[in-house]
Amino acid sequence: MSKWPWAGAVLALAGINYGIWRLFSYEPTISRYRLSDPAWQGDRPLRLALVSDFHSGSGQWSGEALGRIILNEEVDALCIAGDLFDAKGDIQEGLDLLTALVPHMPVFFVTGNHEERRFDRADMANNLKEMGVAVLDNAGVAVDLAGMRVEVLGFVDQTAYADRDEWVWAAGLPLKEKAPASTAYRVVLSHRPEQKNFYSQLQAHLVLAGHAHGGQWRLPGLGGLYAPGQGLFPRLTRGVYQCGKKHPYQMVVSAGFALHPLVPRINNRPELVIVDIAAS
Repeated sequence: MSKWPWAGAVLALAGINYGIWRLFSYEPTISRYRLSDPAWQGDRPLRLALVSDFHSGSGQWSGEALGRIILNEEVDALCIAGDLFDAKGDIQEGLDLLTALVPHMPVFFVTGNHEERRFDRADMANNLKEMGVAVLDNAGVAVDLAGMRVEVLGFVDQTAYADRDEWVWAAGLPLKEKAPASTAYRVVLSHRPEQKNFYSQLQAHLVLAGHAHGGQWRLPGLGGLYAPGQGLFPRLTRGVYQCGKKHPYQMVVSAGFALHPLVPRINNRPELVIVDIAAS
């Protein structure tokens, strides 16, 4: 009896098994993006790590493990685009991540909707500042990274306000009126990718965001199925997007780490994002 039919059956079964693993795998991946931007004039490419929607370690990587992985990537800075912590419960996994990284690199943090709903929100922010984290509550900081001045602007999440208009006026207007230094590279850190028109007014070179969870279920040819703040078939869920007309910029959106027991991810693995910015 020929062995080829059996070999074909085994290969087919292996292919099916691999496909199912790819669709439903919750093992995080490292997504790497190299961006070309003539505005970057540093001595070498700038490398940033983007973490979003960690949700107090609800995924498969602990805060300590994620910290080791980021250290191994030799990044210049860590940018946290909100929902590092859940709205309720223990925050230790997120603190473990920060403890591992703060001594080795600048860490920039903005709140997400979950942090803004915590009863201890003020104490949490003060604790992060005492650790050495740059908590960007409608504020900006400037640091020297990879041979160039870098401005990082960040916002309190929109959840803290009655609506988007109040958020823009209270949170964004002071930063909007702050023109970037002519020699600085401007990074905007925000939880919400859907506010892309507003970020263009900030004259950003790069925007880093999260919140969309990759669209939760990713469909071939269509992308994500649903994202908070964007609804069905959202446009900004995962990856790199070219945005802005008068002031063009690039936006990187992280699919985050969070896993929900009742709403599985499909074709949408959790991710750590590494972004390299070079002049060409």
